[in-house]
Amino acid sequence: MSFGELPTYTIWIIVAVAAVFWVGLALYALWRTGRATDRAQSLQELADFLDSMIQTDRRHPIWLWPDGRMQADVETLYLVGLEDGANHLDDLAAADNGIPDRTVTELKRSLTTGGDISTPLVIEQGKNRPRLILDFQWLPARDEKWPTSILWIEESLDRPIRTNRQGVRALELKLKDLSRAFNNIPFPVWVRGPDYQLVEVNDAYVRAVDGTSVYDVTERNLELFDRGSLAAARKARERGESIRERRFGVIGGQRRAFTVTNTPLDDEGDVMGIAIDVTGEEEALSELARVLEAQSETLNRLRSPVAIFGPAQTLRFYNSAFARLSHLPEELLSSEIRHSELLDAMRDKRRLPEQVDFQQWKKSILRHYTSLLEPFEEMWHLPDGTAHRVVTQPHPLGGLLILFEDVTDKLALERSYNTLMAVQQETLDNMVEAIAVFGTDGRLQLSNPAFASLWQLGDEDLEAHPHLTELVAKVPAVEGEKDPRFNDFKEYLPAWVSEHKHRHGRWYRQDDRVIDYAIVPLPDGGVMLTQSDVTDSFKVEQALRERSSALEAADRLKSEFITNMSYELRTPLNSIIGFTEMLDQKIFGELNDQQSDYIKNILTASGELKDLIA
Repeated sequence: MSFGELPTYTIWIIVAVAAVFWVGLALYALWRTGRATDRAQSLQELADFLDSMIQTDRRHPIWLWPDGRMQADVETLYLVGLEDGANHLDDLAAADNGIPDRTVTELKRSLTTGGDISTPLVIEQGKNRPRLILDFQWLPARDEKWPTSILWIEESLDRPIRTNRQGVRALELKLKDLSRAFNNIPFPVWVRGPDYQLVEVNDAYVRAVDGTSVYDVTERNLELFDRGSLAAARKARERGESIRERRFGVIGGQRRAFTVTNTPLDDEGDVMGIAIDVTGEEEALSELARVLEAQSETLNRLRSPVAIFGPAQTLRFYNSAFARLSHLPEELLSSEIRHSELLDAMRDKRRLPEQVDFQQWKKSILRHYTSLLEPFEEMWHLPDGTAHRVVTQPHPLGGLLILFEDVTDKLALERSYNTLMAVQQETLDNMVEAIAVFGTDGRLQLSNPAFASLWQLGDEDLEAHPHLTELVAKVPAVEGEKDPRFNDFKEYLPAWVSEHKHRHGRWYRQDDRVIDYAIVPLPDGGVMLTQSDVTDSFKVEQALRERSSALEAADRLKSEFITNMSYELRTPLNSIIGFTEMLDQKIFGELNDQQSDYIKNILTASGELKDLIA
């Protein structure tokens, strides 16, 4: 990376270190010279050089955030008339420092809207107060915790240097400012001489290597990293450009990751190094890599096909299920094939839905890279008869995430279910019995026309899935004396349904209709109520019962008559039987054959009559 590509704050640090280096050389030259005039002249020339080299000379930064927060050191706050602890632009407006309110208001507006402000501004603070120059600068902040801009505060030094002593003093002040800025840098900075030995370090470097002072570190040449870091310094000096690399070091007993930048400063071979702690970034990248690896492993185990396309519209990830879906070889899928080429390859394999205008359809798919904000869902019906639900959504890291779900079995099951429900409904509608199904909450879920006819309910009464108690209340009443059995059915039917038990019985309605009912619990917790109109059967049964009662009465009368008559008939019958037996036994003499036959017939008839009246 070239010097011009470095961030603004890095350039400022490099220039500050260079200034320290050159001022140190200037002071060393002053010590070597014996005449004050030559020393002052050299310092003046060096001051002119530094003034043209850097624009931050004697400038004090006030760091600003979009919400109006500000941060500065005590000296800078004192310079604008504020005490230690001031941390908001409102404090700057309230201070009696000569800064106009409109300037503070303009600063706030610029921080909020991102607009520019007309600077530099010259502020007269009054008697015994220095005249200030305010300059506003935006920063390339990439984190909300970082300041987004700087308000530079500079004391105006437009008075001419009248004496050598004043020139030396001015340069000493500049050197002090630059040294303070150099040591306030929160990360290690160092400068190597032509022999690659340390010649200057800041306080952060001293703390990092557990040194006691800058002199101690440079005297012992305490390196922050291993000797391999010298190779980067040599490469930077040989190429004449900045060299950036990632290195690891131990600071405070902890292993830390750093981004190290080595930059050549001048033709004499000095090289400046800057080490920025990126341990958090390194850990975040490692964690991200682990998460992505775990995510890839998880997605690869899914049965649903998954494909991830990067911002460049190339296939970055796919699982084994997607490979099976596309019927494409692993070599082609792993070559980061472009999305458009993948669609063409899948079309050749007949793994895309048939389209009238394939090119137009493909353009609509690729348009998702620039226009898709919310997940987009569509159905793919492939030529082999399978169906897939395809969900396309933007990927958090750019590109598209496409999920496929095979819904072939689901659609087949849904068709079977719909067919079954249609057959069931048609069967119910054509049944003579009245059928109603109530859910676990007691509300009507299903019924047939026979139920509506039997209960004398209209379509509007059944559309809202009413509760059973509402249906019972809508059964029309009949004028006249109420049958208690009718009231029992209306009163206890809701309780019977909620019992979830088998129950059957007969409902005697007030309109002389007789209904047989059965309550059957269902596996899903619901209850089915079946009712049959048995009025005609009940009437036939009643007629048969009446006829049976009449026959039983006639039989009783016959039995009573025979019982009364049996005694009167038994005596003469016994006499007849007795005389006939005497004749049959030939007590009075022999009988011819015809007489014997007559006697036997008389005995037989007498026995039957005796049995009949017994």
